[in-house]
Amino acid sequence: MADHPYSFKDRRFDETAQALAHASGCFIRYTDRELAALRIAPVEGRMSIRDAVAKALEGSSYEVASATDAEIVVAKKPQP
Repeated sequence: MADHPYSFKDRRFDETAQALAHASGCFIRYTDRELAALRIAPVEGRMSIRDAVAKALEGSSYEVASATDAEIVVAKKPQP
């Protein structure tokens, strides 16, 4: 996964996921509707799309469950 510069602040996850997908060509899949409205953690700097998605999810109950060059899957973190 190539590195790209990102600067996302004060956005919902659905807006961020769409912008990241358009910038990279990598599909971001999630099925939890609550995730769409989640306010993201700031994403600043040059990083892979996987790292950008993970950064956006920091502090939430979601994580990158799997990632390939074509698709990133986001899901709830497993309960301990």
